Amino acid sequence: MSASPNNEARQEAALKRLLELRGWAPLWSRVLDAAIIIKHPGQVVPAPYDGWTAYTLDEVSRLAAGKHTPDGLRYIHQVKVLFDGQVLGETTDVAEEE
Repeated sequence: MSASPNNEARQEAALKRLLELRGWAPLWSRVLDAAIIIKHPGQVVPAPYDGWTAYTLDEVSRLAAGKHTPDGLRYIHQVKVLFDGQVLGETTDVAEEE
């Protein structure tokens, strides 16, 4: 079941408010099937969320610019988790390069 446009708009507004107030926000990604953190660069995330995979706003922008398939996003997420890394540049789907 997909979220309605009104519900998505409310969720996006709530996320923006949390980012403005705390500098970070927890989020459940339906695409990744995982809980993640969206945060400002340098923002410290408190326990119990400090073990979650965190994406900075810059990383989210880079991923959005790449126009990925859901499988491509899951692959990037797995690599980020495995290497405790960052998304440093614009990315493309691995399937597109093969």
